Amino acid sequence: MSTLFSYLIKIYAEADLSQKALNVFYKMLEFNVKPLRKHLNHILELVVSHRDFIMPIFNLFKIAYKYGVFPNTKSYNILMGAFCLNGDLSIAYKLFKKMFERGVMPDVESYRILMQGVCKKSQVNRAVDLLEDMLNKRFVPDSLSYTTLLNSLCRKKKLRKGRAMDAVKVFAQPLQWKKS
Repeated sequence: MSTLFSYLIKIYAEADLSQKALNVFYKMLEFNVKPLRKHLNHILELVVSHRDFIMPIFNLFKIAYKYGVFPNTKSYNILMGAFCLNGDLSIAYKLFKKMFERGVMPDVESYRILMQGVCKKSQVNRAVDLLEDMLNKRFVPDSLSYTTLLNSLCRKKKLRKGRAMDAVKVFAQPLQWKKS
């Protein structure tokens, strides 16, 4: 029976029918069929693309957890990305903290999503704090993380003449870790 639900969710997701995909997920719960994380992630990806569905998908996230469908890093990243895109940084940060509480390890993408969110709100200092936190936890930021931060610093004119080389040195440091 799980396979039937899987196919329905996949078909509705591909057809961009988010409400029907949500209904199938809830039907799975009614029939005591435990959804898999991939079902949750398919629906999350589909529904967050529709901004008017953000709160229903947040409820789905909570209900899934209640029924033993434990979100993984990808699940959290999808949801954090949706809230950042919608400008709800406080909820995105709460989700980020919830990851640690629930033993779900964030990845470079988790940090980058938050960095992009705070940079969109011109909160460059928070983005720098996230980068420092990432480095302290021994994550190696990707080029998009650096690009996000550098673009934001330049827009805020925080990189003045003569300071650009200092920024390059700081950003080159983690790249040296990767080589060793």
